[in-house]
Amino acid sequence: MHRPLSAERQREVEELLRYLEFFATYVKRAAEGAASIRQAHQDMVAEFGPAKAPQGLKQAVNDTVEMCGHKPIETIAALDEALRTHQTMTFTQVLGRCGATYKKILKRGNIKDEVEYYLVAALLADLAAKTPSNERELLQRLADAYLGEA
Repeated sequence: MHRPLSAERQREVEELLRYLEFFATYVKRAAEGAASIRQAHQDMVAEFGPAKAPQGLKQAVNDTVEMCGHKPIETIAALDEALRTHQTMTFTQVLGRCGATYKKILKRGNIKDEVEYYLVAALLADLAAKTPSNERELLQRLADAYLGEA
């Protein structure tokens, strides 16, 4: 039997779901939009339990960063305003969370889970990013080490 999520973790899950529902419906213009996100989340909870399901949501949120991170500032500003109107976290807030995670990875010197790995992999794949070469080399070593342990 799976343990239920704490109230704080459940709030985080709901926040991530709202953000992804908006993104699927209004940015990707998926026909099922919000319903497909909720169903995918429910399927993950059923298969892996409520404690593991947020990792999948975080990976999906990181995918939105990869999709839109290169967009012009005007596009990001418009996206942020639309997200605020729908009472969910903004893309800029998502970037801040990713940035905080990125800094933790660099400081810690290792990748602790799959979500962090995919964030690092996305940064490595973005050749247009202005990541200094020494950081890029470090990220590559960390990703290789993580894959060697997995």
